[in-house]
Amino acid sequence: RGEPRKPLTAEFRRDQLPLPLDYFAQFAAPVTGKGLQRAGACHIHGGSDSLGFRSDTGAWLCRSCGAKGGDIVDHYMQMHGV
Repeated sequence: RGEPRKPLTAEFRRDQLPLPLDYFAQFAAPVTGKGLQRAGACHIHGGSDSLGFRSDTGAWLCRSCGAKGGDIVDHYMQMHGV
């Protein structure tokens, strides 16, 4: 039988996350604006252009439903209910 198996461990790596602008281009399209402040669709409540986000940090806020978070991980978790 051999030695007992070691449990699998997964390490969360922020350095492997997409850039905020790339992430929101996928999940909040269409993205508008230039510079650090951008806008897009809020798929948490179904709005078309109420989501504002920073293209450098990924911090975001929906001006309609009030959902907010500090980065793209927060957005993904709220959008998928995890």
